[in-house]
Amino acid sequence: MTVQHSSQLEMEYFGGQTTDITSDSTIAATLNFNRRVNSALDISFNADSLVDGALLNALDGEIEAVVSPSNASAYSVITFDYDVVYNGTESMDEFSVEGEMGLAQDSDLWDVQFWNASANEGQGAYEDNLNVALGIGDNTTAAVLSTTVKVQITLPNVTEAWHLSNGHRMTIRLQTDLGESSQASVKVFVPQTFGFTISDATEEVGMSALVERQFSFAVTNDGNGQDTFAIELLESGIPEDWSVTPMASTLTLSKGETRTQQFTVFAPASFMEGDFDLTVYVNSQDESVAREEVEVSIKKATIILTLDTARIATESDLIADKSGAVRVPIVNEGLLDAPSVNVYLTPPNGAELFQSISVPAGGEGVAIFEGLTFTQGNQRFDYRVEVAGAEAESVEDQPSDDDFSLEYNIETTADGESIWMTLLIALLAVLVVYGGVRTARSRGGTKF
Repeated sequence: MTVQHSSQLEMEYFGGQTTDITSDSTIAATLNFNRRVNSALDISFNADSLVDGALLNALDGEIEAVVSPSNASAYSVITFDYDVVYNGTESMDEFSVEGEMGLAQDSDLWDVQFWNASANEGQGAYEDNLNVALGIGDNTTAAVLSTTVKVQITLPNVTEAWHLSNGHRMTIRLQTDLGESSQASVKVFVPQTFGFTISDATEEVGMSALVERQFSFAVTNDGNGQDTFAIELLESGIPEDWSVTPMASTLTLSKGETRTQQFTVFAPASFMEGDFDLTVYVNSQDESVAREEVEVSIKKATIILTLDTARIATESDLIADKSGAVRVPIVNEGLLDAPSVNVYLTPPNGAELFQSISVPAGGEGVAIFEGLTFTQGNQRFDYRVEVAGAEAESVEDQPSDDDFSLEYNIETTADGESIWMTLLIALLAVLVVYGGVRTARSRGGTKF
């Protein structure tokens, strides 16, 4: 096209519009602005170049990681090539090459690098980034229409790598300074491992007629991917008229996840004596993993409550004329939980107070009566303890109605002295000093 240096020039290149051009530089700038940049690439996975990885699908670029033959705790480093073909129209494009892992629980533990033949003083090395130049060339530049990008993927160690059903996606991206980019992806599949452990299992449950109790255990997924665990009670081990739920359930756990499975046992009215065991089976979805059995002993149990009045004094707030709490600890020495224990307390010259607490088998509960204020000296309290609910029929022993006394004292300083005594001493000291000054002045005024 011949460029005419005139004030008006119609050019088909600009869509038939009339453009005011005043110089050759304006023409060049306008042509450059309107020219569409074309830096298209074809990027294809070269399945034949794969090293230290098992090829699952060449067309979709799917690879399975393999454990290193020399180190059972590590996966082999995977290498392969991408064949890059230039389909653009630029004389020469420079592309920055970068790789990234898709978002996953362990993606920050993966490492993607590219072979740079000119690095390390020409010896070559794998680096995080790479630059390649491709183009159709011109009078002064030779065309470079294709290249090979060698990729290296380093996986986490065997214990830290996650198995994902859709694999770990690695994306390679070639991008120009103007933002034109092309990309391609492969998927790396970490082979799944299976395993689990049982912990915190209830070993013994105390039961009584018409009483409902729970037992439980925790399941931890020790495999490297999601696993579904089937949990089933041995039905033949459940006596007639007893109820245990759930009879069957499933837990779906991710790698390293722990969850508790809880069961509820209900005893019939006819239960008067006798012990038996319940058995629960736990299976992984992988049949090659050995199943686990959890056993819990169901025993005829009673509630045995005790109260040590000496502990009331050591655990209560005994400052005279200051609001505090009286704490009554109740211990259950039996095998049956006492979920509802009513504790009644009658302060001196006061109305009866009430607290309901839970006292587990082999444990204790504390009834706390707050906001109580008493004067200095010995104060006597009456108390009584009652077990409420269905468990009331299974009480073997409990504290009888009785009383106890608490000694309230005025608050003391850090040295053990009463605050009022300290103030009195300070006042006396002031009076002594004042008296001494008066005496000295009196003597100074006497004439001989």
